[in-house]
Amino acid sequence: MIDTAGHTIIPVWKLGILALSPIPLLFILSITSIEKISTRWKQIISVPLLTSLLFIPYNYCDAENGSFSVFCQVIPFIMFLRYLDIFWISPLLYKKEAFIEPSELNVELWSCIRKNLKPHREKTKDSSSPNDDKKFYHLVLPIVLNAVAFDTLAAWVKTFMAEDISILLKTVSVQSVMFVWAVVSALMCLLNFAGLVMQLLYCVFAGGGTYRSSDWRLMMNYPLLGLSLEDVWSIRWHRIFRPAWISSAYKPIYFLIRELTHNTPRFKPLAIGVASMAVFVVSGMTHEFAVLCNTGWPLYKEKFMGDQIKFFCTHGLLVVLERTVSYVYTHVLKRRPMDSWMIRILLHIYVLGVCYFTFPLFLNGFAHWGLWKLDRITPVENLVQQYILKPYFKSYCGSRLI
Repeated sequence: MIDTAGHTIIPVWKLGILALSPIPLLFILSITSIEKISTRWKQIISVPLLTSLLFIPYNYCDAENGSFSVFCQVIPFIMFLRYLDIFWISPLLYKKEAFIEPSELNVELWSCIRKNLKPHREKTKDSSSPNDDKKFYHLVLPIVLNAVAFDTLAAWVKTFMAEDISILLKTVSVQSVMFVWAVVSALMCLLNFAGLVMQLLYCVFAGGGTYRSSDWRLMMNYPLLGLSLEDVWSIRWHRIFRPAWISSAYKPIYFLIRELTHNTPRFKPLAIGVASMAVFVVSGMTHEFAVLCNTGWPLYKEKFMGDQIKFFCTHGLLVVLERTVSYVYTHVLKRRPMDSWMIRILLHIYVLGVCYFTFPLFLNGFAHWGLWKLDRITPVENLVQQYILKPYFKSYCGSRLI
């Protein structure tokens, strides 16, 4: 059976197996010593596995095409980028063997929520106090609060169909501002919920039932409170995909520019700026792939092609511009950084303004998929819609609220 986007519909369990099974196979291949399988043979074996990471998500989905389908589109693409570096970029560019230590991949896995993680070959200095130790059950309340907050915000967001969102975001209004805030905040709560669950599992099974709060970070740290776009993307936004983007985009571009400029110090800022821009480009490509898989080529080409690239490249260019202005102001003009309540307010308005006016580029492709397909975590969503939104705020909701 074929859906409107051209996908072959298969059972959800079969989709999971087809889309995700190449990942453990590539993992095993990457940690196998060169003495057993040479780099050349690893490259040959990796080709069909890497290809399947792109082919399966584009051509198959389950009947609901829900959250799990999106998961099976994004994660394979991220793994494609990461293993592309291990098997092809590193051997061809850095003349390294196609091998990675399992502990290094483990560090990358947990780096999105753990602080001060260094490569496995380095020793970390433990500077935390024993009084910082907490029991695993201290994580239960934050997990519940993030789950409830997500379902509460999603209860309103899910009332909007794709057409509603398109019309809403074409006009500047209090409702559209609140909608953007609700979507970003719901995503923050969802990812913080996932991060805290990961922390709980680590604490119980690897940490002896205790953890030190100074060793952990939130998955997303209130991005809308950022005072610069660099603050938003480098510090406050989630870091789930960062290892793949850094290894497949930042490091190769930085290396090439440094090589071409013979490691001249005055060209180092150029290398950093272009490499940083490359991360935003590959981030846009990741999201473009997800939209393409969901909409199918004809509709993607007609309505959504390039939107994600435009969104992330705009933000990337502004991040590079921010760095340039900061460097010129502090190092060339020798001025002290301005820090007052008025400056902070203006910077905050700047960040919110850029995010608000560029957000439709990011959201429209995913809105077509259907935000209402997002899974709920608790029963709160139905309660909010039934007893709060319908009786009191129906005029502020989307057309899906009946």
